[in-house]
Amino acid sequence: MTNKSAWRGIRESLAMHCQSREAVWPTSGDCDGEPERILGWKSTGDARRYRGYQVARLARYVKGSVLDVGAKTGELSRLLLASRRAKIDELVLSDRSTDWLLHLERAFPDEKLIYLNLPAKVRAEVDTVLAVNVLGFIEDEEGALRSLVEAIRPGGRLVIWEAGCPALYSGFDREKAGRLRRYTRKDLTGKLEAAGLETEVCRPINALGAIFNWFVVRRMSDVGDPRAVRIYDRTVVPVSRLLDHLRLPFGQNIIAVAKMPEA
Repeated sequence: MTNKSAWRGIRESLAMHCQSREAVWPTSGDCDGEPERILGWKSTGDARRYRGYQVARLARYVKGSVLDVGAKTGELSRLLLASRRAKIDELVLSDRSTDWLLHLERAFPDEKLIYLNLPAKVRAEVDTVLAVNVLGFIEDEEGALRSLVEAIRPGGRLVIWEAGCPALYSGFDREKAGRLRRYTRKDLTGKLEAAGLETEVCRPINALGAIFNWFVVRRMSDVGDPRAVRIYDRTVVPVSRLLDHLRLPFGQNIIAVAKMPEA
């Protein structure tokens, strides 16, 4: 059997094992990068382990008044509100899509909502700005960073979760997700410090996810297919969470926490 035939057989077996529900997006389950895809959209729950992974890594840094940039469904904010490690006193949800804002208004009737299409002035002042899969989709990322920094109170923090390892940049990133770039630790740290922030944490995570991306995602014609999401969420994420303790030098994602100087 040739390598090509073997690969086709593996794909067909995985497809039979994981088929049967509507498509979700493999990064987070919230169609990152395509905020207008709200009509007829609903979460299938297939990326719940990945969402739990995000909460476990982010919650400790989310404190005080919090701005969720590009909140979309608000799923991540809802999980952070329920987390005992996050200390949220006030929540501000934002998005650049009026459709998502209407959804958020119904889902979070007691929280503040703002329209935000970066780079633009942020009509809020908060202790924590949470930007999950945001900067990598914006052409003027330096302008976007300046806008976010202006919204952070002295001593507050910018918490970032982004796609890491530029070598993994693929057709899905460019054509389906609309992602413009992936980040290295050095690159992201430099951008944060150029924006006037003090970097406290900046590290690649999700090493097994990077390996999965390299050997599977880059070879699939439709990685928005729910099969890829389920395989990733059920088999890759649990092991990758454990590998993070080894602090490997590469990963599918990168997390950064940067502080606004007190004075």
